[in-house]
Amino acid sequence: MCMSGEMGFATKMKLVLNMLMGTMLAGLAETMALAEKIGLNTAEVLNILSHTMGSSALLRTKGTGKFYDM
Repeated sequence: MCMSGEMGFATKMKLVLNMLMGTMLAGLAETMALAEKIGLNTAEVLNILSHTMGSSALLRTKGTGKFYDM
């Protein structure tokens, strides 16, 4: 088992974090596609989501992109 401070630990942690972030971004994209398809204002959806248990730093930073400001 690789422990903190051992060679390769940071690289392995970056891989784990990147997988988590990719999964979260895919979920956000699917969520926003659904919101748009059913006629919700995506900016309002993001604002509401940012005040729920589903909020995260990733949602608050990546969710502010121009794609969602339609």
